[in-house]
Amino acid sequence: MDLHPLDQPLLAVLEQAGSRGELTPGTLRTRLSKSLGGAAPSATEVQSRIHALWKAGQLAIEPPAPGRREIRVWPTKTDVTPTPKPSPAPQPQAPSHEALIQICGQLASAYHQSDHPGTKEELARLLFNLGVVRSETEGATTSFLGRRHLCPKPLLPGDRVKVVESGWLLRNCPGDHLLSKSRVIPA
Repeated sequence: MDLHPLDQPLLAVLEQAGSRGELTPGTLRTRLSKSLGGAAPSATEVQSRIHALWKAGQLAIEPPAPGRREIRVWPTKTDVTPTPKPSPAPQPQAPSHEALIQICGQLASAYHQSDHPGTKEELARLLFNLGVVRSETEGATTSFLGRRHLCPKPLLPGDRVKVVESGWLLRNCPGDHLLSKSRVIPA
């Protein structure tokens, strides 16, 4: 945009006035004439320069309030860059149900594979803290059910078995999920 000879003094007058007062084109014209040493530009010329500077993004204009003729005009600050707002810290999210089921299943498997009593105790504590419970009481006698029991010898459903090592059951995730089968022997 080509600068008009009136633009620089107009912006200087607006800079001095700041954004605290309402300036009509007439008031602006009077202040401009003082700044130019008495040579008063026409009201139409002031209005056209305000419009041109507004279109170029160098001025901000607030329309008049209802029933009033005054407009507020002030220079825009082009040299100020907006400061980025800090984004909120990411909140830790609880694992999804599928992920929780998978993690608990791996922990239950590790429990059954471990031979060290201290490791088993720590894994059991961790499983309990995650909402996992024993599926059956160890030492109890029950009916064999293939989807809940694991036996080294072939058995038929309904055969009597003794629980040697209980399996693990995740409750309310939603519903119950059998993570590992109970180890049984024929009774």
